[in-house]
Amino acid sequence: MLAADYNYGQITAKWLEHYMKEGKGKVLKTDFFPLDVADFGSTIAKIQQEKPAFVVAALVGGAHMSFFRQWAASGMNKKIPLCSTTFGLGNEQLALSAAEGDGILIAGCYSGELQNPATKDFLASGQALRRHQGHPRDRGHAVPGHHAVGECVKKAGSLDRAKMLAAIESGVSIQGPGGTVTLDPKTHHAILDINVMEVKNQKLTIKQQFKARKPLDTAQYCDLSKNPDDNKQYEVKI
Repeated sequence: MLAADYNYGQITAKWLEHYMKEGKGKVLKTDFFPLDVADFGSTIAKIQQEKPAFVVAALVGGAHMSFFRQWAASGMNKKIPLCSTTFGLGNEQLALSAAEGDGILIAGCYSGELQNPATKDFLASGQALRRHQGHPRDRGHAVPGHHAVGECVKKAGSLDRAKMLAAIESGVSIQGPGGTVTLDPKTHHAILDINVMEVKNQKLTIKQQFKARKPLDTAQYCDLSKNPDDNKQYEVKI
């Protein structure tokens, strides 16, 4: 596993190890990289020696994009499967050529290839906005969060904390570009559709879809319905 060396990367690495153990697998090695690292030559050489069944990349930012280019340039994209927990969130598939990006596997809630009215409306409105304002390509992953908060404000009729919590814990649902998103009363996380996708010709091609996935991992540790003032950061126990 390759991960960005900050909170998200560190915690994601723990979750990967947890799930690998559950599946009777093993993480051979985990490497963490500061956000300004752009040379992954020695790392790719190590991977060639270890010969894992697959590689997971939880890398972020412009410098880390170099890994995917160097991975393809080394020919490893034809030898070892690569999946990512972050790729596609910033439309990285458009920054890479098809030759560099094809075959990367990701899991996420949104793809412009989804065939539903909300996705089509979102893409159409984004295209109109870009024509008139030169707006950068929209990020469909972030839209449901904004709309869900807005729906809670409307339902609460106020920004008062107690009223907002009551709205959140009522099970608010909205229709986003990635499908139906419902707020889980117990964890305040999102219940949403998850798509397993493969990058192909700079698009996120949907291979498999899982409807209304609950945040079961977080729910193992966090119950805000019972403990509304809980502000602890929970991490998986390995």
